[in-house]
Amino acid sequence: MRTLAELEPGQCHWPVTDPGAGLMDTALFCAQASLEGSCYCPGHHALAHKPHQPKGIRAAKRFAAIRAALRRLQSRPKVEEAA
Repeated sequence: MRTLAELEPGQCHWPVTDPGAGLMDTALFCAQASLEGSCYCPGHHALAHKPHQPKGIRAAKRFAAIRAALRRLQSRPKVEEAA
C-alpha cells in the first residue's frame, strides 16, 4: 500500500483507507499492478465495474430472499418446550 503521492503509473489507485475529509494525502491505496487501460488492479477493476442493478430490482431480490427464509422457518417442525 502507498499514499497517493507515492503511487506510480501502472499501480492500482483503489483507496484502502479513508482518513476523512481534508486528509486524503494520508490515505493508503492498493498499489498492485493495474490492468492495461485501467487505474485499478484486476480485483478492484471488477468491483468498480460491476453491472448496476436498479434499486427496485435489488430491493425485490432482498425481499424475495427474506420471504423464502421466513417460509423455511415457518415450515420447520415446532419444538415442544420441556416443563
